[in-house]
Amino acid sequence: SELTEVLRGIYEQRSASLLFVSDSPSFGRRGDNPGIEEILPVELAPRTLRYLPDMGILIVLDISASMSGEKLSLAKVSTLELIKNLKDSDRISIVTFWDRFRFLHDFEEKTNLDSEVQLAPLVAQGGTDLFAPLEEGLRRLSELPMPQRHVIILTDGKSKEGDFDSLIEKAQLEDITVSALAVGEEVKAGL
Repeated sequence: SELTEVLRGIYEQRSASLLFVSDSPSFGRRGDNPGIEEILPVELAPRTLRYLPDMGILIVLDISASMSGEKLSLAKVSTLELIKNLKDSDRISIVTFWDRFRFLHDFEEKTNLDSEVQLAPLVAQGGTDLFAPLEEGLRRLSELPMPQRHVIILTDGKSKEGDFDSLIEKAQLEDITVSALAVGEEVKAGL
């Protein structure tokens, strides 16, 4: 009940996004936690992917020095798991960033990607500048003629300053959703 109240507070303040995923078919039954079910859309049965609209997904992956070790490994694995769970016709682009940025590929259908080979050699390096790759990625994503477009940022949140509010406003105007996945225990959440 204490966790339910914390989650309710986050929901009511609209201060963060909440996502919980379980892959166990025996996890939960409707009515197990009415407090959570009241604030979050609860889907206990997975939807079939083929009925979902095609998506354009931009994955923004932090490979700066602060992501060294387990954090970068976790971010790579999370990226691969995300891609694995998309439809073959979804179009994906991955941009890595440190104090510079590099697109591993532009928006390609999942079937044309070999992301494991592209992600494996990545090493943590340099400083961190999220603003420039996010700005360029949003520009490219806004030009993609897809029914749904989404950005997923994997980072520990340590970055140079930037006008992130304006980027989020532009994304909203373009009907692009943005999610940030915090990596590591000492996350800077102030971006």
